[in-house]
Amino acid sequence: GAREATSPLTRMMVGSAAATLSRLYNQTRQPLARPVKLLLDEADNLGACSPLINIVTELRKQQVTAFLGVQSLEQLKRNYRSQYQTLLQNSDLIICGGMKSPKEYMEVSQLIGTRTINPITKGKDSISTGEAPVHWWALMTCSPCLKPNT
Repeated sequence: GAREATSPLTRMMVGSAAATLSRLYNQTRQPLARPVKLLLDEADNLGACSPLINIVTELRKQQVTAFLGVQSLEQLKRNYRSQYQTLLQNSDLIICGGMKSPKEYMEVSQLIGTRTINPITKGKDSISTGEAPVHWWALMTCSPCLKPNT
């Protein structure tokens, strides 16, 4: 089908981007001049894309962010097998919606844990803060935002 026809090309493009960004950093040992954001919707269509692991583990230090859109954790498990946990553990933001499996909800819930946030309310003449516990039901964003439990 279409996935089998396009996956190698898409993996090549992601791999080429990762290699170029690594080379730029290795030449200068300076942070990249501008943050780089990779948006990979329907990331399951990539299949197993090993350069993606490098992006989320190494290139994130150089302001490279990967936004992966998947429909289920099972897609990640199928494509990345033993590296599945590496993707999750190096994700700073995980957003889940529309999952159908209670098992997946429990897995995501355990991964994310309970957080306390301090919401800021801006009124006409004042700013107030409070504390509210939030259980993050959590798409994976490999960027500096919220860190899952490790």
